[in-house]
Amino acid sequence: MNNKNGTVGRTPKLTKEEIIHVIQDFRKNIKPMGKIEYAEIHRHANTLADSGLISSTTSSTFWRKEGYRGRTEVDLANITLSDVIIDSRGKEITVPNVVDLVNKKYTDRNELLKTLIKMEDNFRASLIRESKLKVELENKKAENKQLKEKNIDYQKMLYKMFNNIMETRNLDVIEKTNYALNKLLINPIEFYSEDKKLTERIDTPSKNIKSFSRFKK
Repeated sequence: MNNKNGTVGRTPKLTKEEIIHVIQDFRKNIKPMGKIEYAEIHRHANTLADSGLISSTTSSTFWRKEGYRGRTEVDLANITLSDVIIDSRGKEITVPNVVDLVNKKYTDRNELLKTLIKMEDNFRASLIRESKLKVELENKKAENKQLKEKNIDYQKMLYKMFNNIMETRNLDVIEKTNYALNKLLINPIEFYSEDKKLTERIDTPSKNIKSFSRFKK
């Protein structure tokens, strides 16, 4: 049996452009919403072929058998449009287009509910993560404030220590001040926690040395 393209024994496959045209025309004029069924698109394709709008008729196998171009394009058309985002954990989350989801799945209640429930679960999980991140942010702000306050104290300590060295020739005071400077610069946190002890070592009754504790808050 010959077909219009002169081949014998089988119906030629349509080009990708023709297949897409069949699907778009089906969506526009036959079934704007819901899942495209293979039998439905097969009948419509042959109707377009009979009208001369595509090059040839096709078999049902072309539209329903896995691996055939017709089946592949129909499956792609049935997939809900979606975006993929990366959450705070680095995990990929698929966010479907709600309008497209409803248009394509409204006849399949179970599939629609499955997708919507997954969306709800992702939304709830995002709210929980946001709440935890908010607490962590507040904690970081508090830590940052403490660090700024410590930094101010460090600046005051450094100023006083250098001032001590510049205003005295007392070797004992210079030695103690250098010791405190080394401790501060090597391990400021340790120095900060022991500043009262170190302050007492630096303080001297000399008239040229002001009390180190006056520079503390």
